[in-house]
Amino acid sequence: MHFIKNNLHYISLCMLICINDLNRSLKGKWKFIISIK
Repeated sequence: MHFIKNNLHYISLCMLICINDLNRSLKGKWKFIISIK
């Protein structure tokens, strides 16, 4: 049980990092698109 709890915490942490990276790359793309226009 303790192991599963730790795994869930680790997975949620990875998800947060992944979402942050996605947001950052999306913002970068938007800036790129806006600068082209």
